[in-house]
Amino acid sequence: MKAVFPKLAPLEHRSAAPREPRREPWRAPRPCFAGASAWVLLTVLVMSGCNRPRWDKPDEAYRSFSSAVRRGEVKTAWNALSADTRKAAEARSKEMAQASGGSVKDEPMLMFFASGYKPLPQGDVKVAKEEGQTAVVEVAVGDGGVTQSQRMVKEGDRWAVDLTEAFK
Repeated sequence: MKAVFPKLAPLEHRSAAPREPRREPWRAPRPCFAGASAWVLLTVLVMSGCNRPRWDKPDEAYRSFSSAVRRGEVKTAWNALSADTRKAAEARSKEMAQASGGSVKDEPMLMFFASGYKPLPQGDVKVAKEEGQTAVVEVAVGDGGVTQSQRMVKEGDRWAVDLTEAFK
């Protein structure tokens, strides 16, 4: 049995141009969303950096600390405290654990933030005084014009919340 194949033109006579895909009249061409989705992704990435904690100025450091406490970001809030404040909290936690006979665990972060400490309401925050490695920020409490002061200390290249007076 002999196979019958259609005769093809020699290779040099065939067109090298690619064929255009067959378009079906009932299907509209799809719009390209690649550019739009790239812009959306870029916008999301840029906006996610807007809420990052800042520690370069005393007022920004206090805002970052206050915001972290409100959102329950204990580790960020703990790291926003001055080294002296953390040491005092660790010492107090250790004292409480020993005095309780072990019924209270020695967990300073948990003790400090679960004890009911709440930062001042985040109203207007201004630097009232800045001298060298220390600063005082004034935090407006509510709408009544009442302000409270918060001491800040500079440790290295970042500002930290100093609450050591609370442990005395």
